[in-house]
Amino acid sequence: MKEFRSNKAAAAILQFFRYREVLLGIVIATVGIVMTFVSPYFLTVANLRALLVTTTLEGIISIGMVMVLAAGGLDLSVGSVLAFAGVVAGLAMKSGLPIYASVLLALLASAAVGLVNGLIISKLRFDPFITTLGTMIMVRGLLLVMSNGRAVLNLPERFNYFYGQGISVPCVLLSNNSGSHGVSSKKSGVFQIQLLCRK
Repeated sequence: MKEFRSNKAAAAILQFFRYREVLLGIVIATVGIVMTFVSPYFLTVANLRALLVTTTLEGIISIGMVMVLAAGGLDLSVGSVLAFAGVVAGLAMKSGLPIYASVLLALLASAAVGLVNGLIISKLRFDPFITTLGTMIMVRGLLLVMSNGRAVLNLPERFNYFYGQGISVPCVLLSNNSGSHGVSSKKSGVFQIQLLCRK
């Protein structure tokens, strides 16, 4: 009986380590431990805070992409739409619009691009790969026209202060919570509708 339990426990442990997420977590933890001994500046509050702030952008984008991929879709225009949002917000702030209004305008503009993608894919039954590839090209062209091919610089100092106060970290936590609820909850309407449409 004891031998059976030990074999069962060993099998469970082996099964646990077969998950890629577990191996990835081990690699990240190992790198963190090594860097802690290599550099005295790695495991500091300032560095950890900087890591949290700088990775929130990728975190929020990846949470949205998980929803798309889990529903069986694909979106190649994510990077272009991200740049589009930044240019819209930057130009709006340079024109004198308040920071919050500029950010809201950028979100609405990006959501409009996503809405167009969604309507073309769901209503016209176009392939997601072709649709989002076309959107990516069109948005990049629009970006060149809007910015004249130059980076949007000299933003208001208040915007740098606004972003540097750690507001991005609660945003990614909120997005993660919403994304997890959307994937796991049976009552998450939009995500469940997407899955039903795929079926």
